[in-house]
Amino acid sequence: MKQELSHKDLVKLGRHESHRGYSLSQIEADFSKKGIKRRDAIMALREIHHYKAKEELKAKKEIEASIKQKAGHKQPAEKKSSFLAYAFIILLIGILLYLYYSGFINFK
Repeated sequence: MKQELSHKDLVKLGRHESHRGYSLSQIEADFSKKGIKRRDAIMALREIHHYKAKEELKAKKEIEASIKQKAGHKQPAEKKSSFLAYAFIILLIGILLYLYYSGFINFK
C-alpha cells in the first residue's frame, strides 16, 4: 500500500506518533510499512527529531524557571549601555565646534 504524502503530512504524522511515545526507529518502520520512500522518511525524521529536541529544551527551561521562581531568586536587571549618551554628547560638541569655526557662534 503506497501512500503519497507531502513532507508536511509526514512530519505531522511523525510528530503525532512521537507524542504517543513511539521512538524514531518505530516511526521509520511505520513509514516504511506505509510504502514511503526512505529518503522522504529520513528527511521527515530529522525534522521530527529537531522538534522533539526543541520541545525538551523548552520544557527544561520552564522547569528551571519555575525552580528559580520558587526559590525567590530574582534575575538581575540588565546593565544598559550608555553608548548612545556618549555618542549624543560627542555629536553635540562636534556641531558646536563646527558652528564656532564657521563663524555662526562668537564667545566674546
